[in-house]
Amino acid sequence: MTPREKDCDRFLLVEGYSDLLFVAELLEHLGIGRQEGGEARPCFVKAFQGKSDLLDQLEVWFTPMRLRKAKAIGIVLDADTSAVATRQSLVDRLGRVVGIELPVDGGWVQHPEGARIGFHVVPGAEADDQGEIETLVWRSVQERQDLQTRVQCVESFLACVEGTGVTLRKRDKARVSALLAAIHSDDPRLGPGARAKCFDLDASSLEPLRRFLLGMKGQ
Repeated sequence: MTPREKDCDRFLLVEGYSDLLFVAELLEHLGIGRQEGGEARPCFVKAFQGKSDLLDQLEVWFTPMRLRKAKAIGIVLDADTSAVATRQSLVDRLGRVVGIELPVDGGWVQHPEGARIGFHVVPGAEADDQGEIETLVWRSVQERQDLQTRVQCVESFLACVEGTGVTLRKRDKARVSALLAAIHSDDPRLGPGARAKCFDLDASSLEPLRRFLLGMKGQ
């Protein structure tokens, strides 16, 4: 059952619905929202209509009431072509809204009103790592020796498509979509693919994101 916002004390903001589905699976995999102490308090994942929409609505979301109610409010953004630019844009806007010095990327800080606030720009392996959540997922596929033939098949397919004059703006999204279309055709989306165990959620490439999400548990 999808948790209701009013029943939650942890909140995670993501760019879109595909990100929501995948992150929800990862949260469940990590046990976040299960029984912790007296009762289970699930995490509410809020999807926006892209990065610009999320940034534009920060002031709407970080209200005094929510800052008092929440234990943790986190944000996950895609780096796209520049993690540095994405990180700076988020820090500038969110800093003005919450009025405190923000943590480093992937970290958390306690707000005086009560909530812990954190953010992570993915992929996140390096300071200016480019890409999105699908980049992490594709790297997890590349880590597996038993999937190398499939990796080569996907790369050959995309090279063939590009040979017809098509320009792939987000190559890793295309890679993951092509793989899922073959191995999980009933619902070849990122979240359902994760739910169907198409990806290794314990892969080393996902470690920075897992570490950030575990910070939602707090103390």
